[in-house]
Amino acid sequence: MKPLNILLMAVCSTLVFTPAVSAQSDRNRSDSDQRRGESDRCESRVILYSQANFPGERFVLEAGEKIDDFNFQRFSRGRSANNRVTSISIEGDVDVTLFDYRSFKGDQITITRSVRDLGYLPMSNGDEDWNNELSSVVVRERSRRAGS
Repeated sequence: MKPLNILLMAVCSTLVFTPAVSAQSDRNRSDSDQRRGESDRCESRVILYSQANFPGERFVLEAGEKIDDFNFQRFSRGRSANNRVTSISIEGDVDVTLFDYRSFKGDQITITRSVRDLGYLPMSNGDEDWNNELSSVVVRERSRRAGS
């Protein structure tokens, strides 16, 4: 493994596992607090937004996080996040798999890049789209290609 990758992993591990900068506390901070803290964050994360084109309330997930039921999750201002995600920003080397039912069940889709409006992303049945349908999620670090 390259020295830079080892250093980045060490820094990310420190940020993710330090209690003062936990993923839960990040989700509950105000938008202005999150913007101020973005410079000291790991690059690989997913931000779920309540409105199209990335404004509104947000919910931040780091690589490796899984949420099996969004009924118990809240946006930064306290509103339930279940079935209320409209855009997704992907930063760094992560993929996010969305499920329309809790416990990682139902229709699913893996997203590899940011989506400005989930209303334009059809579900597998072709009759519905992913706007406001997210009930559980898995964030994974992307696999490294051979030779990188």
